[in-house]
Amino acid sequence: MKDLIHAAVNLEYRYAGDTMPRAVLGLNAAMFKTYLCFMANRRCMQIGLDALYPGASKPFPWMKTFLNPECDRIPNRC
Repeated sequence: MKDLIHAAVNLEYRYAGDTMPRAVLGLNAAMFKTYLCFMANRRCMQIGLDALYPGASKPFPWMKTFLNPECDRIPNRC
């Protein structure tokens, strides 16, 4: 399972490099790669595996709010 997750992260790395060759305000390929490692670690822990990328941090503090559909509909919910 870890091999599959690692392969998926590597594919996403390539996608990030291809789609973000230049940084934009608050987002660049390196930050996105850090986020991918953070999310891969979360998924590993959710299924009872050790983290694949020790020390990976959450580079986008706003991501949880951005991805929550309730934030658009319920004021002060997020």
